[in-house]
Amino acid sequence: MRIFVTGSSGFIGSELCRQAETAGHEIFRLESPHRLDALPLELLASFNPEVAVHCAWVTTPGVYTESPENAVLRQQSLEMFRALSANGIQHFVGCGTCAEYAPSKLDLEEDSSATSPSSPYARAKHSLHSDLRKAASESSVTLSWARIFFPYGPGEHPGRLVSTLFRAFQMGGHEHLRSPSAVRDYIHVQDVASGLLACALSHADGCYNIGTGEGVSLGRLEAEVARLCGQPDLAAKPACAAPGRSEDCFVASTSKLRGLGWMPRIKLADGLAGYLHNASA
Repeated sequence: MRIFVTGSSGFIGSELCRQAETAGHEIFRLESPHRLDALPLELLASFNPEVAVHCAWVTTPGVYTESPENAVLRQQSLEMFRALSANGIQHFVGCGTCAEYAPSKLDLEEDSSATSPSSPYARAKHSLHSDLRKAASESSVTLSWARIFFPYGPGEHPGRLVSTLFRAFQMGGHEHLRSPSAVRDYIHVQDVASGLLACALSHADGCYNIGTGEGVSLGRLEAEVARLCGQPDLAAKPACAAPGRSEDCFVASTSKLRGLGWMPRIKLADGLAGYLHNASA
């Protein structure tokens, strides 16, 4: 398959390209100096992509949630979709976010759970999904909207939480967690990329969660990183919590994506241990 990938040098996009090329697919990467609003249309026409996977976005920790660039990227992404549609693309995969949902003690379902995007980042993604769904309905293009949960793994920005925790404990300190009882669905970047590829190859139309379906409290995550770093006593002692999940909970229902033949393969404990392996390699 011929696949056009934006954000191909990024955390998720680079892993997606690696997996796709390993599987024998042809990749056209959108790289500098080309931008979403300045597509190399002649080169794209020559490549004639069947599918586009749109990974490019602002993702810098501490910046991306409030950045005005979110609104710009929303508009540029819609215009890119229209240009690709006019040039014969068959399927489009957009990267959304679990932050489009309202938190819930129940697993989050793509087609029934409440949405409540609260940041400029989440609102831009959620609005883009609506925009793309309307544009796709007016064309022959099918659309996968992938709501990605909490990716981690090799190549992530050093300011992301898991990297920050490892760095703190390896230096003999610890990182203060604002919400240790919050529950999150952490998924390894390799499983995120394989989920996006499953959407691309199947031309799956609809919204798909990319998560593991297993939640971990941030306090437990911190304790596991501290243990791996040989500093278990430095982790904050968890407060006694009521049984069940926290109110601040984002865990994916994964049945729709599993229906495409996908499944997450890297357990959280193994993925976290990989940080130490990569550091010593």
